[in-house]
Amino acid sequence: MQRINISDGINLGYIHQTKFKTNFFKVCFCIDLEKEYTTKLSLVAGTLMRASKNYPGISEINNRLDYLYDMNVSSGTFKRGERLFLSYECDFLKNEFLPDANENLLSEALGMFRELFFNPYLVDGGFDKKILDSEKTDLANSIKSLINYKNAYVREKCIEALCEGEKYSISEQGSLEDIPNIDEKNLYKFYKWLLESARVEIVFIGEADPEKLAEDFGKIFGENTKRNPVKIGETFITGKTKENVLQKTEEMEVSQGKLALGFRTGVGVTNDDSAALSLFAEVFGGSPMSKLFMNVREKLSLCYYCRASLDSYKGIMLVLSGIQSKNKDKSFDAIMKELSDIQNGNITQVEFEAAKLSLVNTYKTLDDSPAALSAWYISRIFCESFVSPDEIVGKILAATVEDVIEVSKKVKLDTVYFLKGSDMEEAAE
Repeated sequence: MQRINISDGINLGYIHQTKFKTNFFKVCFCIDLEKEYTTKLSLVAGTLMRASKNYPGISEINNRLDYLYDMNVSSGTFKRGERLFLSYECDFLKNEFLPDANENLLSEALGMFRELFFNPYLVDGGFDKKILDSEKTDLANSIKSLINYKNAYVREKCIEALCEGEKYSISEQGSLEDIPNIDEKNLYKFYKWLLESARVEIVFIGEADPEKLAEDFGKIFGENTKRNPVKIGETFITGKTKENVLQKTEEMEVSQGKLALGFRTGVGVTNDDSAALSLFAEVFGGSPMSKLFMNVREKLSLCYYCRASLDSYKGIMLVLSGIQSKNKDKSFDAIMKELSDIQNGNITQVEFEAAKLSLVNTYKTLDDSPAALSAWYISRIFCESFVSPDEIVGKILAATVEDVIEVSKKVKLDTVYFLKGSDMEEAAE
């Protein structure tokens, strides 16, 4: 990846790619993960995509995108470690595939970014109230609907308990109690602050002149906002494991109990043993060949599903499983036994090689998706770890069973969150 500094706090990463018929770019605005920002950022992401000065409604925006050969644009928010992001993505045909040789779709794509992000539809010096009210309703409904998706709900609740008192416990989506306090004027003020203060990283994947591209993005930002980027905190801040494992139980009318185990790994993406940790998680519960799947689910039939997932930008690992509530203790013991077995060196060569193959394939498929590849590099850039997926593949292939065993010993149980089924589950049985 070629990286070009555009101006203070704005950088472009250029990846030359000829295999696709489309060009793709992603613009990320990064600020510290703070509760006071999350709801506003979600509303900004939605509001900007609803209308602009020249396209004062969704239908006008969509008509323009359709005219531009079905150009795709989207905006959203996410968190990595202790940082919060607003992203804008654009995917569009390369000029060589257009019927008119004189058309320049790259210029049009940059123009749409300028229009949607720097030329919003305003009323009396603020966002349009009607549009904002609609976005607030949609956001409130989205936050409330989390409880309807039990896997996501339990994951969120486990993280809140695991990282209580830490910024990572804050939901990037926002909070219901903050929504009523946001109006068209104070949200516009926040939007202006964001453009001036956020660190900006752009990743372009496709074919273009990178120097000209950097110049074009520089003009967009330079013409539309006065930059004064604020200093943002560290991305990776791992918390301390609780002295006593936190046990939380919630009872709900569900047909399937949910057991979530939160672990501290103490290992981040920039650590030397991060590749070994990824292999550990894969052996433990990352694939259909893992110990959790083969033993806890298949042999013991204790779980409907049982899977481990890492968040190396925070140094945690979650094990999520669907169970019959009466099997909670048996399931917990079985999961912890598999962890103990790995820590004691019980990893077969078949398990190890299967984990390597699975991880390597995952990293290799990043090249098949510009969106996935850009997400990879954005996350890595903010960790100041400018490594390619191929470099990580090399580290995975070089890791040994002994490396996996050693790193597994750093993994400590911190939190157990149990969503217990009640009458509905008993009736289903």
